[in-house]
Amino acid sequence: NRAIKDDLSNVVEVLSIGHDISGKKNAEKELNLAASVFENIVEGVMITGPDGKILRTNRAFTLITGFGEQQAFGKTLEAFFDSTHHGPGFYRKIWKTLSAKGLWRGEVWNKRSSDESYPQQLSISAIQDIEGNNSHYVGVFTDITEQKRNQEQIYRLAHFDSLTGLPNRILFQDRLSHGLAKANRNEDCLPLLFLDLDRFKSVKDSLGHGVGDMLLQQVSTRLAECVRASDTLARMGGDEFTVILGPSPSIQEVIVSVTRVSNNILTALSKPFELEGNRVVISTSIGVAVYPQDGDSVSDLLRNADMAMYHAKQESLGFSFYQPEMNLANMERLNIERDLFEALEKEQFEIYYQPCMRLSDGSVEALEALIRWHHPARGLIDPDQFIGVAEEIGLVSQLGEWVLSTAVNQAVNWRSQGLPSVRIAVNVSPYQFRDKLLVAMVRSTLDESGFPPDQLILEVTENLFLDPLSDEAAATIKELSALGVCFSIDDFGVGYSSLARLKLLPIDILKVDRSFIAGLFENENDASITRSVIQMAHSLKLNVVAEGVETQQQFDYLKQQGCDAVQGYFVARPAPARDTEKILDISSDHIRFISE
Repeated sequence: NRAIKDDLSNVVEVLSIGHDISGKKNAEKELNLAASVFENIVEGVMITGPDGKILRTNRAFTLITGFGEQQAFGKTLEAFFDSTHHGPGFYRKIWKTLSAKGLWRGEVWNKRSSDESYPQQLSISAIQDIEGNNSHYVGVFTDITEQKRNQEQIYRLAHFDSLTGLPNRILFQDRLSHGLAKANRNEDCLPLLFLDLDRFKSVKDSLGHGVGDMLLQQVSTRLAECVRASDTLARMGGDEFTVILGPSPSIQEVIVSVTRVSNNILTALSKPFELEGNRVVISTSIGVAVYPQDGDSVSDLLRNADMAMYHAKQESLGFSFYQPEMNLANMERLNIERDLFEALEKEQFEIYYQPCMRLSDGSVEALEALIRWHHPARGLIDPDQFIGVAEEIGLVSQLGEWVLSTAVNQAVNWRSQGLPSVRIAVNVSPYQFRDKLLVAMVRSTLDESGFPPDQLILEVTENLFLDPLSDEAAATIKELSALGVCFSIDDFGVGYSSLARLKLLPIDILKVDRSFIAGLFENENDASITRSVIQMAHSLKLNVVAEGVETQQQFDYLKQQGCDAVQGYFVARPAPARDTEKILDISSDHIRFISE
C-alpha cells in the first residue's frame, strides 16, 4: 500500500509540474501571436511612452512612412506630422482629447522619409496601468492617399466639365448660391454673364464633333484669360458658358467691370481659330443680369441673363444688360414658338407676291414670294416676327418647302389661266443650306409642279457666306444652278460683300439693300455705293435690282443710273394671289397705280 501511495504521489507531482508548463506554453503562444499580429497587420502601429515618444513600431509603419524602427525610436508623434497642414493648436487638441477620453480619431497629414506629405487615418488609444494612469499610447494608422485621390476624381467628375475642365452647371449653381448669400450680407451687387457662341452648330455639323470639341476647348482657354482667378467661369453645356464676376458695392462699378470683361471676351473670341487645318471665325453674344435688381435667386438671375443674351444676339449688340421689358419679349417669343407648329398643321400661312418691275419696258421681271401668317388671335404677322424663331427651332426648312411649293404651283396655275408667264423669287434661309435634302427638295418640287427651273430665282443673303458652312453652301448653289435655277443675292452691300464669291459662284442678280436707296438724296455715300454696285454688277454681267423704292425721285434716279429693275411700295405692295392676278393681266407700266 505504501508503495502504491508513493507512486500516486509521484503521479500528482508529475501532473502538477505538467500543468505549470502547459500554462507557460500557452502564455508564450499568446505573446507570439500578438507579436505576429503586431508585425504583420497592414495598418501602421506605433507604441509610445507616457511622454509621447515612440518605443516600438511595426513593419507596416516602415512600409508606409519609409522610417525604420531605429529611426523612429525616441521621436514624438508630432515629428512625423506635416506642420504645413497642422498648426501647434492641432496637436494640443489631440493630447487634450486623449487625456479626457483616452481615445482620439481623425485625419492627419504626415511625412514620409522622402519628405513627401500624405494623408492618413489615425487612431490613438491610451493604455492605463493598474493604478489607472496613462502608461502608454498606441497609434494605428492607414495611408488614405488612394482613397483621397478617388474622392477627388469623383468630385471632379461630378463638378467639372470633362471636356474643358471648367466648373459645370452643378458647381456653378453652388458657387452662385454662395456668392448671392455673401452679396446679401455685404449689401453688394453681383453680376452674372451668360454667353452663347454664334454659329457653333454650323462648325460642328460641317467639320465634325471632334473639331467642335477642339473649338470649345480653345474657347474655354481664351475665356479663362479674360477673367480673374477669383471669378467663376463655367460651361453650362453645349456652347453655353457663364461667368460670375466678383461683387461690387455699386451698380456703377458693376457696369464698368462688366463692360471691360465683355469687351475683352468679344475681342478674344473674334480672332480666328485654327482647328486641324481649318480656319474658323465665330462670335459670341453675352447677356448680363445683376443681383439684386435683376433677381435674388440662382434661377431668376440665370433666366434673366439668358434673356439678355438672346436680346444681344437678336440685336447684334455683342452684350446686353437685362431689362424688365425683355420678359414681355421673351413671353412673346415663346408664344410664337408654340403657335408656329400649330400654324403649319392648320394651314394659317399665305403667300403674298411683290412685283419686281423691269425698268427698260415696265414689265414684271419677277414676283417675290413673301410668307405671311394669319394668326387667329393676332391677325396678319410679317415674317420678321417669326422667321428667326422658326430658324432657331428647326422649322424653317418645312416653312421654306411650303413657300416654294405653294409659289411655283400658283405660277403654274396662273399660266394655265392664260396669264403671262412670270418668274418666281423665293427666299432661302442660310439654315436651309444646312439641310442635306435641299437640292432634292427643290428638284422634286419642280418636277411635280412642272415649273421651268430657269423661271425660279432663289434669293440668299450675304450672311450665307459668313457661315462656316459657306463652302458647302457654295457647292449646293452650284448643284442647284446646274438644274437651271437662278440665284439672287438679297440685301447686297450690308454684309460680307465678297467680289471673289461673286466671281466664282453662279449668281445672276444683285439686289441693292433698301437702306442705300432710302439715303440716295440724303447721304452722298449711299448714292456712291449704289452707283458703284450697279457698275460693278454690270461688269460681272449681273442684273441689278434696287429694293425699297418708294418715291418717283428714287425711281427716276435708278433708271438714269442704268439699274435693271426696281422693287418697292412705289411699284407695288406685296399682295395675295387673287390681287396679284390683276397686275399680271394689265399693262405693266401701270403696276403701281393698279396696286394702289
